[in-house]
Amino acid sequence: MTDYKKLAAENQRRYGTDKIIPKILRQLYGDDDHFVYELVQNAEDSKSQHIEFRLAEDALLVWNDGCRFCEQDVRGICSIGMSDKDLTQIGNFGIGFKEAQVRQEARDAA
Repeated sequence: MTDYKKLAAENQRRYGTDKIIPKILRQLYGDDDHFVYELVQNAEDSKSQHIEFRLAEDALLVWNDGCRFCEQDVRGICSIGMSDKDLTQIGNFGIGFKEAQVRQEARDAA
């Protein structure tokens, strides 16, 4: 069974104190809605045929019918440069998904 709390703690330790990564991400992705493209890309990677977005009062819920994330998938989106994708595939560097979190943290800090 995947220990998501442990993965989150590892990710925070590894990237939480690095100041250059958020700066690079903000420069690479200029639009605030880029995370939507990343969610669609993740659905496509999982061989999904359907994706659904639902806006709740305090959250955006996203569902697709593709393959479930396994621990390796979670580690892939939480890390940088650890993807098993080749250079021709979108998402091979593993930074686009993290960009949305960096933007949200910047808004929260303001």
